[in-house]
Amino acid sequence: METLNTIKNMLSAGESKRLEFKSASAGLGAMGASICAFLNSGGGQMLVGVRDDGTVESGVDAQRILQMLHALSGGSEAAAMITPNAIWDVTDEPTDAGPVVLIDVPAGADLPYVFQDAIFVRVGSQTRQATGCQTRELIERRYLQGARWERHPVLEVSLKDLAEDEIIETARIAAHKRGWHFRDADDLKLCSHRTTSRLSSGICRIGACPGTQKALEP
Repeated sequence: METLNTIKNMLSAGESKRLEFKSASAGLGAMGASICAFLNSGGGQMLVGVRDDGTVESGVDAQRILQMLHALSGGSEAAAMITPNAIWDVTDEPTDAGPVVLIDVPAGADLPYVFQDAIFVRVGSQTRQATGCQTRELIERRYLQGARWERHPVLEVSLKDLAEDEIIETARIAAHKRGWHFRDADDLKLCSHRTTSRLSSGICRIGACPGTQKALEP
């Protein structure tokens, strides 16, 4: 959660490549396109319940917006409207004029991201559908980044070496805050982070016990 002064500064700064204001009446399509664009464009933040001029709308139902945004992500790509799966944070923020919803989107690591069969990017303070040239640039950037660290296989570590309660708690938070769906306990433990027959660095980092730390060191 941000401080009240931080939100005030964001409202007074106005929209930019990294910040967008969105009416609470905007549909899921408009919000999804902007989140997708931020993922593809180095990250950014969206304040929902705010007019284009930076004034806060009254009577914003923050919980309704939080629930609506759950449809954008899921425990598998088949359950998500934005693919590949991505992480962003959604919080209910107070202001002097009433609550707003802050969506904090980091730079995506699995470029390009797609929303409703289209790729979106930020162009100045606007969200736009990517051109063919921009799409090629996103694909090239992903190729140059290489494999993500959390997907690298870890040797000498198995599920019995991990703290199962930590993994399940992380999955519980993902389900509560982001609407991810898990089939059963095994789904909770693995969280789709197996790499061939070995566990990946990501799931080991979540559930690491003291004895597994050495194996996780680069």
